[in-house]
Amino acid sequence: MDLGGRGGPAPRGRAGRGMPIPAWMAAQQQGQQPALGARPAASAASQQQSADWTEHLSPDGRKYYHNRQTGTTTWEKPKELQTESEKTSGLDGSHWVRYTTPEGKPYYHNKHTGETSWKCPPVLSTTAPTGDPVVEAAPKPEPAVAVQRDEFGVPIVPKGVSGGSGPAEGSREEDAPPAGYQYATKAEAKAAFKELLAEKKVTSRWTWDECVSAASRDSRFRALRTLPEQKQCFQEFQEERKAEDKRGDQEKARAARRSFLEMLSSSREVGQGTTLAQAQALFELDGRWHAIHSARERSRLLLDHLRSSAKREKEGRESERRARVDDFKRLLRQCDGMIKTDDEAGTGCREVLEALEPKPASKALSAEERLGAFQEHFREILRREEEEEARTRRERLARERRSREAFTSLLEGASKRGEVGMCSTWGAALPVVSKTTEYADLKSNLAGSTPRELFEDFVRVRRRQVDLAAVRKAVDGDEKFDIGEGTTREEILAFLDALDPREFSLSKDAKEYVCLELLESAAADAEGGQA
Repeated sequence: MDLGGRGGPAPRGRAGRGMPIPAWMAAQQQGQQPALGARPAASAASQQQSADWTEHLSPDGRKYYHNRQTGTTTWEKPKELQTESEKTSGLDGSHWVRYTTPEGKPYYHNKHTGETSWKCPPVLSTTAPTGDPVVEAAPKPEPAVAVQRDEFGVPIVPKGVSGGSGPAEGSREEDAPPAGYQYATKAEAKAAFKELLAEKKVTSRWTWDECVSAASRDSRFRALRTLPEQKQCFQEFQEERKAEDKRGDQEKARAARRSFLEMLSSSREVGQGTTLAQAQALFELDGRWHAIHSARERSRLLLDHLRSSAKREKEGRESERRARVDDFKRLLRQCDGMIKTDDEAGTGCREVLEALEPKPASKALSAEERLGAFQEHFREILRREEEEEARTRRERLARERRSREAFTSLLEGASKRGEVGMCSTWGAALPVVSKTTEYADLKSNLAGSTPRELFEDFVRVRRRQVDLAAVRKAVDGDEKFDIGEGTTREEILAFLDALDPREFSLSKDAKEYVCLELLESAAADAEGGQA
């Protein structure tokens, strides 16, 4: 990874600072012979290679190293700058490396197992050379902890040792991950990684370098241990975000269009005939103008604004005109007595308009508008009259229907009392019903059936309820009874009384009607025989 240009940035911190120089190296540089048991002197080539590397600090406080000769930049400390303890760590099988926080507090990380600890591992305390300032004296040895791994090969960190790649730079001991912090499954690790990306507001348009710069300092960034896994999860997150980002872009575009139209509406200098160039001269310093990037879109929005403005102005003028017309029509209602609707339309128009001409409401309208208002008012009068006539007619028809029903109920009551029967005539029934209110109400109807017609219909319906053919069949089938010219009414009634009531259910009124019919039929037969 290239953190600086070719040749590298200037070192930060102490001038010429690389790593602390061991005592034996300082003695050699001063022309002294190393003490008995000291390390052998480095060759001139090794010293030159060490001088080529310089240590720097990134903007976020992380250390990186640059080689002025090769142009190489790396986060890992080069071997030329490593102390003897750093060089030997990992070669004895322990893989432990010591780091230092910006506050100067050391911590230790095992590259093989992923374990991190604030305490110096025992293996480093036994391998550290005398006088080496990088490795601290080891504390009291602690029993080694066996490394266990989950189904994905990720080390399961035991309690008391934090997981991940070490305490965050610049963090305190209490800021380290809690004891036993781990992800049991790869799915949980991916969920934590995506949760971090969501908190950092990563979108589908971000690059991987932008993601690393924004989120790499969070411990959840190392939930996935390998770079391919991190990039794959990053791409999955971006795919999931595409639809949401698209909706967000659409909402931003709508908001930008609304702001653009509000900007146009707020200016009194924008009116019908304003061109896009004139609008740009007015709003080129307004951020809302530049929020719409396309000149074609700006032109379309300007045209829509001008059309909407013209429509609103037209509607406003029409609303004002309607208000003036309504004021004039209120005056016309006061002159309804002068307007005649039983003749041709417009009768009384000239007289009314001349009478209202001095009024302010009349002067506010042109002659054409006053005439149009009068015609509208005249049509309203006609419509009100038609509605009133229709309502009156509906009420009259309902009242006449109720009077007919009441008269029919009157005839039924008279029939039950024996005052009116099947053999009754209108002349006989009239004295019975003529003094009732039902008869008077029916008589006042303007349309529909008369009292006599309803009476005749009532008698006709009652007679149809009698099975006269069955009675005649019973008379013809009786050998002992024969209706002739000398048969009396009493004989026929006696015969009808003797019939089986289960077959013939005849009321007294019905028997009278059957008797009358049989006598008339016998008389007609006798006249036919004589002829």
